[in-house]
Amino acid sequence: MSRLRRILPPNESSLQRRRSPRRSAGSGRSESPHSENRRTSRKYAGNRTNDRSGTASAIVAPAAVRDAALIALVLLVFDPVGRYRAHAAGRIFRDAAAQLDKSRSFRLEMNVRTLPQENFSYIDAEVPFVPHRMWVEPGSGRWRLEKAGRIALSDGERILMWSPEINSGFIMRPGSGAIEDFATLLDPYTLLLREELNFAERRNASYSKQVGPETITLTVEAPAEGDFSNDYLSGTSIDESDTRREYRFDRTTGRLIGLKIEQTDGKTPVTIAELQRIVYDIPLSDTLFRAYDGIEWIDLTKPVGGVHFAAIAPEEAARKLFAAMQTWDTEILAEGLVYYPLDLMKERYAGCRLLETQPAFRSGQYAGVFVPCRVKMSDGRIEKIVLALRNDNPTGSWVADGGL
Repeated sequence: MSRLRRILPPNESSLQRRRSPRRSAGSGRSESPHSENRRTSRKYAGNRTNDRSGTASAIVAPAAVRDAALIALVLLVFDPVGRYRAHAAGRIFRDAAAQLDKSRSFRLEMNVRTLPQENFSYIDAEVPFVPHRMWVEPGSGRWRLEKAGRIALSDGERILMWSPEINSGFIMRPGSGAIEDFATLLDPYTLLLREELNFAERRNASYSKQVGPETITLTVEAPAEGDFSNDYLSGTSIDESDTRREYRFDRTTGRLIGLKIEQTDGKTPVTIAELQRIVYDIPLSDTLFRAYDGIEWIDLTKPVGGVHFAAIAPEEAARKLFAAMQTWDTEILAEGLVYYPLDLMKERYAGCRLLETQPAFRSGQYAGVFVPCRVKMSDGRIEKIVLALRNDNPTGSWVADGGL
């Protein structure tokens, strides 16, 4: 069955929070070069719900601080024990955030169990670690995140994300959630604020603190978030997994020095992400925040939608999309495959024929739906594809966001 590397962040239009389709191992199908999620083509084009671009730290912080103050007030009145615990946690978190805010820039290295070309949020506890590197200038809104099969950067005005192997990528608005979970996890400032708020807001999460001679260790355990009436996306991202998150801070400076995330869905916890190194107060070259030459860009800052896939059921949208691929109707495909480079898609899907669709379903935090399809390729092979479709755009038109 085709895995679905989602293209967009789970919910790019509404900026809520979520994800896209899964790919099945060994499918060999050509998914959107920009999507990465095996189960949900999450965000090369697709988005979850929250804006996790990592460019909005300075903008998000004031609102987060106000929310934290309100939560603290509620805890003070109704929950004295919770108030004490939240206050202690908040003080440590804010100290680390303040240290980061004063630093000129930082670089971190992190290992994540994922696939190189999948979305940055995609995880798979059964695959090897893939090294990730990130460079951040907190004051300028510039950052760069990269792994072997995908690169994303913000130059302070826009986000660029591309696949080096095919020299194709996206131009996205700031706040589009391009790097999903890791915009939060790899930006210590927003990460700290988020975890502090999560602990205060989520009664089903647990928290503990250990103070040692040189370090302070905070551990947060949180259940998976999302709709898992269908478990298709269960365990495919940090937020869609039961996790234990351990943060280590230098007791003297308050700086974040360690992070480990374990997936606890199964009988034995599995480490899915671990910080290898973080270096503060280092100069960063301007070249880090520029893309390579020769990349074919798809501009996602322009409106998405149209008439061909509006006001119809997702199953009908899937049938119309594959019918257009069979005859390669570029007018229809330009609308339904807006997140894909049509020249590359034509090489694989021109002449294919849809044999069967099954009812659409939702899973996890993905903003759209998944439509299981059985397709006969032009060479006679039969493929099972879980097509990710979303219609969170001004016209309500379905567009493919993963699975191909």
